[in-house]
Amino acid sequence: MFLLSELFSKTPDRIAALDLGSNSFHMIIAQLDNEGLRIVDRLKEPVRLGFGLQEDGQLSTEAQERALTCLARFGERLKGFPATAVRAVGTKTLRAIEDQGAFLSLAEQSLGFNIEIISGTEEARLVYLGVTHGLAGFAGQRLVIDIGGGSTELILGNELEDGFKESLSMGCVSISKKFFALGSINNKNIRAALTYCRQQLEPLIPELINQGWDHSLGASGTMKSVAKVIAENGWADEECITPLGLERIIEHGLEKGQFEKLSLKSLSSDRLPVFFGGVMVVKAIFDALKIERLYPSPYALREGLIYDFIGRLSGQDIRQQSVSRLCQRFHVDQEQATRVQQCSQFLLAQVAENWQLQGEAEQWLDWACQLFEIGLDISHHQFHKHSAYIVANSDLAGFSSAEQGQMSSILLASRKSFSSKYFKVDNALGLMRLTVLLRLAILLNRARKPEDRHRPLLVAHEDHLQLIFSEGYLQQHPLLAADLHQEQKWLAPQIALQISPDIAL
Repeated sequence: MFLLSELFSKTPDRIAALDLGSNSFHMIIAQLDNEGLRIVDRLKEPVRLGFGLQEDGQLSTEAQERALTCLARFGERLKGFPATAVRAVGTKTLRAIEDQGAFLSLAEQSLGFNIEIISGTEEARLVYLGVTHGLAGFAGQRLVIDIGGGSTELILGNELEDGFKESLSMGCVSISKKFFALGSINNKNIRAALTYCRQQLEPLIPELINQGWDHSLGASGTMKSVAKVIAENGWADEECITPLGLERIIEHGLEKGQFEKLSLKSLSSDRLPVFFGGVMVVKAIFDALKIERLYPSPYALREGLIYDFIGRLSGQDIRQQSVSRLCQRFHVDQEQATRVQQCSQFLLAQVAENWQLQGEAEQWLDWACQLFEIGLDISHHQFHKHSAYIVANSDLAGFSSAEQGQMSSILLASRKSFSSKYFKVDNALGLMRLTVLLRLAILLNRARKPEDRHRPLLVAHEDHLQLIFSEGYLQQHPLLAADLHQEQKWLAPQIALQISPDIAL
């Protein structure tokens, strides 16, 4: 069965989004009806995954147990949801785990659903998508800052779309762990933390300042917590973050000297262990970018996931835009891509049922047809390898790391030798079958001529294909016949390709 993130056969009544962050795990459930979108449930647990990430990249046993226990509870709440109605994404800490696959397998078993690991730039895109749906009245250019447990995302954009996006390796957990591990607050560790954060920010400052912005907005727990503390303690006239408010928090911290002695109104016990590390990140950003006032957003990554989800359901899939932009950037021959695309869909329609290629199979095959020649912009020699590398290592909005890896595998196996070694994933059979269809479509359009429109019949069996031409057709097209016989040899280790009627070469 084709297991890439499938499209729904019908729009579900409820969808769920999970943000598996370095500090907390969040889950929201939304109801879809004629009145639009309604958030009907929210769950949050301070798992502190980032505190369990060790220097060797391993995740401590205690952190694993906290995470798996939380995921099991979330999974209990999601019982009855179809797999296609749930999106769970992991961010900085899950990206950094050395043996990511082993832990991810345990995590998916506990949750009962697939988990995607997303890049920092994809995280930034989803954050911006959530924030823009959660705030009104901020027309013009916006600077959105999301401080998570392990990373900080900075995004510039307007009411319609994001533009500049960057993810930095600093967050409330990582800074607390690195500079305030013993819970003590003094001038030395404050200076060290601020210097470290400014070092991360330094390369970005010129471009951010040059582009400029009209409003500063913050997302996620750190921003909301800091803004609330400042307001509740009388250091601002509304719930927002200001330079004066940050200075008052730091002064209070120096006066108390220890995390457990902080007595700030509205500072929850859950937030206490990571609060001061988060304040350091906010302070460094305010100083570097000369921010005077920042407003927290009620929405963040998880809400962005929901709206991205809805976009896919309504046919507004950002992934298609990413594919189109990559094709444009690498000067793909659109006429040839269209010929291969149309041929591949003709072949897919004949084998989809027998080969169980449903759901998003058609969309993925279309994308592969558009992308298979992007490597030609680098070199004709082994261009499929260049194509695979570009897809695997580009920032493709909407695609998870696993999805980029899957598309890269398809492109890597689209020419020359064919082997199962390219498909070391759970849904290897589905990917291999899609790749075979792509290879045949490329081969049948090798002449790059609209008049050479080869459309054979195709019959699929479990482990072999039968390609059927009319009598005498291959004698009239000897180059096509030669290419097909070579393809038989390349596919032979995995798929038996039978050509009818066969001819001797």
